[in-house]
Amino acid sequence: MDGAAAAYGLVAGVLSFGAGSLVGLLLGDLVDRIAQLAVMVGVTFALVIVAAWYADAIVARMRASRR
Repeated sequence: MDGAAAAYGLVAGVLSFGAGSLVGLLLGDLVDRIAQLAVMVGVTFALVIVAAWYADAIVARMRASRR
């Protein structure tokens, strides 16, 4: 694995977890605890998938620029 890809993945994972937790906390008064957990986990995984796709695109561009 490329070092840049690992760094992007780590940062994306931390930011995604933070965003998912924040959304879960903001919805805490509106929904039940089970629904809050489902929303938090869903947002976290959705952001991880988007961030992984974006990191893959960045690494591909970096490799292309080295050639």
